[in-house]
Amino acid sequence: MSNHPDQQDVALGSAHWSQIDRPSQVLGSDRDRAESHPANRSTYDQDVCHRLARRYQLGERSFCNEDLRGTRLDGVRLNQVDLSGSNLRKVRLVESELIEAKLIASDLDRANLSETNLSRANLDQAKLGKARLLLTNLRMASLREARLSQACLLSTFMNWADLTKVDLHSADLRGAILNDANLYEADLTDTNLVGAYLNRVNLTRAQLQMANMIGVRLISADLRGANLCRVDLTGANLSKADLEGANLQQATLTGAIMPDGTVHL
Repeated sequence: MSNHPDQQDVALGSAHWSQIDRPSQVLGSDRDRAESHPANRSTYDQDVCHRLARRYQLGERSFCNEDLRGTRLDGVRLNQVDLSGSNLRKVRLVESELIEAKLIASDLDRANLSETNLSRANLDQAKLGKARLLLTNLRMASLREARLSQACLLSTFMNWADLTKVDLHSADLRGAILNDANLYEADLTDTNLVGAYLNRVNLTRAQLQMANMIGVRLISADLRGANLCRVDLTGANLSKADLEGANLQQATLTGAIMPDGTVHL
């Protein structure tokens, strides 16, 4: 297994959508960035930011069980903090740094984490339903049993992430990079994965029924026992993928490159 992202990883991000119709939600990241300007913060938000920054500068890293719901915290740098069990519903953390942060079992439903660096962060069992994570860096992050149903993860970087038993039901993952990620027994039912990269990913026993996987790269992916019923794999690349025991009933495979290198007609 390579220790470096595929060359395609570098080319994705916002530039990726020059080749695939760029979704309006990705263009919306420009709006997220404009709204993150400090001048748009309320006095309360500014006070919260200053308080957190002060505690962080004094060496404090434990922020467990904080109630920060609805707060605008764009641009903060809170690397290696512990926010486990915190209420972060509808919080705005656009263009922030939370590298190696702990957010175990935190409530981030409807939060906006677009363009934030959460690499190597621990979000096990976190709630991120309908959250916005456009162009977010989740490389090597742990999201075991996290709930991200209906979340927007356009062009998100999730290389080597641990997504064991994650709930991504109806999530939007167009253009996302999940190379080498672990999605064992993950729920990807009705997920939009158009143009996503899932090379060498572990999708053993994953639920993918009714997912839109047009043009997905699944080179050397492990799909043993996966449920691919009614999945659209038009033009997908399944070269060297392991489909032993996978359910492909009513799946669309037109133009897909199969594990043996042949093209499905």
